[in-house]
Amino acid sequence: MPTPQELARTAEQYDEEQWFEFLDELDAVSRRRQRRAEEPAPPAAAGRDTMAHWMAGSTWSPTAGSARSGTSRRARPPTRSAFSR
Repeated sequence: MPTPQELARTAEQYDEEQWFEFLDELDAVSRRRQRRAEEPAPPAAAGRDTMAHWMAGSTWSPTAGSARSGTSRRARPPTRSAFSR
């Protein structure tokens, strides 16, 4: 596998079309890596509500703000009526 410096030297020699193809591929790799990094781990010894949110794909946490919104405000847990019939 080439080093970043070797890769940069190779990319420097690309013509315009090759350069943009390279950038497209680099962007695709970056997006795949970012998706893998964002996959939340299952909560350890979580309560019912926390586990339900994790299973639904939510990033809600009783101790942290919303990861999706990027805010540092503490997220409010859902009301009990949200899960009862």
